[in-house]
Amino acid sequence: MKNLKYLFLTALVATAGLFTACSSDDDFTPGPEAEGVQVYFPSEAPTAYTITGDMASIEVEVMRAATDEAAEVPVRATIDADYAAAFTVADYVLFEAGESKSKIDIAFDRTKLTEGSSYNIALVLDDETMTTPYGAASLNLTLTIPEPYVLLGTALYREDVITTLFDVDNVEMEVEVYENTNRPGYIFLKNVYTKAYPYTNPKNIYAEGDHYLAVNIADPNEVFIPKQTLGMTLNRKFGEFFMGTIEPGTLVNGVITFPVKGLAFGMLLYDDGGAYDANLGGLFRICLPGAVLTDFSLEAAYDGFRVGPDNTTAYPALRVAYGEDVAAVKYVIVEGDITADYAAAVAGIADGSVESTEVKVSGKGEMEIISEQAFEAGVYTAVIVPTDAAGAAQAADAVAVSFYFSGVGAAEVPECDIQVMAVPFSALFPQYSEAYPDSSTFLWVAQGSEIKAMKSLVAPTSEFDRLAALGATLDELIEGNGEDLPENVAEINEEGLTFAFYTNLPAATSFTVAIKAENIYGKTAIVSASGSTAAAAAAAASAKLSWQNRVPSFLSFSKAHERRCYILR
Repeated sequence: MKNLKYLFLTALVATAGLFTACSSDDDFTPGPEAEGVQVYFPSEAPTAYTITGDMASIEVEVMRAATDEAAEVPVRATIDADYAAAFTVADYVLFEAGESKSKIDIAFDRTKLTEGSSYNIALVLDDETMTTPYGAASLNLTLTIPEPYVLLGTALYREDVITTLFDVDNVEMEVEVYENTNRPGYIFLKNVYTKAYPYTNPKNIYAEGDHYLAVNIADPNEVFIPKQTLGMTLNRKFGEFFMGTIEPGTLVNGVITFPVKGLAFGMLLYDDGGAYDANLGGLFRICLPGAVLTDFSLEAAYDGFRVGPDNTTAYPALRVAYGEDVAAVKYVIVEGDITADYAAAVAGIADGSVESTEVKVSGKGEMEIISEQAFEAGVYTAVIVPTDAAGAAQAADAVAVSFYFSGVGAAEVPECDIQVMAVPFSALFPQYSEAYPDSSTFLWVAQGSEIKAMKSLVAPTSEFDRLAALGATLDELIEGNGEDLPENVAEINEEGLTFAFYTNLPAATSFTVAIKAENIYGKTAIVSASGSTAAAAAAAASAKLSWQNRVPSFLSFSKAHERRCYILR
């Protein structure tokens, strides 16, 4: 889970010995001598059959050792009464003189079988005088009729689900996409995670044969992925991975997308099979065959201010980068920091109910925008919406950037107000210390005000010291390995403080938390604190490591407020 790439470089080496026993005992009793026809099912005989196309029967191979004479061997078939009428199995397998191989014919009536279902048949060579103790006289078969998948072509699948709890890239894969003629509105992506996903180890695959990911696109405005397993894991102790929809997605011009945190991800054997918000980067995407990809992406940053001719007024400047399909941008600058929720401003710009300024792009991929309106010192947010060549607003690609505008001759920008300390868990939550003992729990508390963003990194103190000796700075370590803390930001601004803790840690070990914070004025600060787990033996591991935050008030605690789960490596 969330591999801390630079900090935790420990290699695990497993060794095993192979012990054998030898005996000098030469006593040997031979088995009975085989007699008769000696028929048997070959050891390599297939036991699973897929019924496809216009198949009406299958043949099961039978062999014999004695081939001098013709033989007729009785066969007994056991079939579930619910579907026995659909199958006809030969009563005998016939061998011509000199033949060592023959076949049992199993015919079936396709009209009595259900697509997507499997059927079991047990075969027995039913004459002990004709079999052999050195070969199988019975064989269990499974016949499967797959769903009627129709290949639509190749889709592009960009992953942002497993990234919820694992430090892996947002890879994009080519996968075959099928439509099921028996299930209108459903498409099926073939072997996304069992074969196409580059981080999958064959040893961690649960699904046999092909595995399909189902997506319901019956309503293009309400696309959803039913909760389903992915056929694999990255670590078997966590169990098979699964995913599903929290908020519906959309299908536009052949491209399926979901809102940030619109998907869920979990593991069957981890945290009681609970699910966590996925698509945290909003990058999850499925491009169906024939999809028309467009690039209306935007990036924006505050670029200081420009002083007017009177040397007393100032105008905010923005640096904007845009995708190749952006024809113009419309923007507004509003007072305060609304980056946490700027949907209303975007909707207003898109429908014209909010007066905005339009700027045509230069075609160079980047441009500077200088506000036509002068502003007083304060905190503001610029909301920017791209438009296409026809002038239609692309609201899904809108961005918002907040900034502190000092103006001409403004007072010094306030420094970032942030502090952190390590506190024994039992000192704050004694009623929960049995579940989270100090011997295996590390808790930090942060105080501050007017915080815009926070990022934290927790690791053994020895790792911080080791990397510091190699020249790494706290800033580099946090930026390379840290976790964004949006819930904690909301709490610290509302309550004045926030906290988080890790559990299932080794006893008598020093841990350090390093936090990088940015205030609403654009100033940053880095703080850190260290503390040790108690020396008492840690409680038995529960295979669960919890990060608790975002509670209604600081001195309250509830399992219902658990947000994310991580494992320190």
